[in-house]
Amino acid sequence: MNWRIGIVPAIILLSLSACVQPQSMRPPVEQGWKPDTTNADHGQYPKNYVAIIKKWYMANLKDPESAKFISFSKPRKEHAIANQFTHEAIYGYTACATVNAKNSYGGYSGNKTDWFLIRNGAVVRQQNPQLHIYIGHYPNCSDG
Repeated sequence: MNWRIGIVPAIILLSLSACVQPQSMRPPVEQGWKPDTTNADHGQYPKNYVAIIKKWYMANLKDPESAKFISFSKPRKEHAIANQFTHEAIYGYTACATVNAKNSYGGYSGNKTDWFLIRNGAVVRQQNPQLHIYIGHYPNCSDG
């Protein structure tokens, strides 16, 4: 009977310790890690950024021929996290583009803005600019 009394606190203790995330598993921003951009190699400025982004859209839109390109922001130096556990970042240039294209039903879906990270002449990351790049760091769609 006495072993049952000791097992209840042990079960509670184990269940509570399972809720605590080990330090090595926490995102780096919580640990205070942010990419160091002081000596970062962003690569060459993408002079042909409009063509690079249009190429991405042509490969990813449902009806690429219907694309109406509204605007492109000029690239700016930026970074994103490649691997939060090994503290690896991707450096490059970002630009935002607004496009209106037809959806699966054949109608225009309205203007949509996307954020692009360009490195060595290619889009390496694309996302909605309303979402953060990583915790506490949001895309900037103003001209670089």
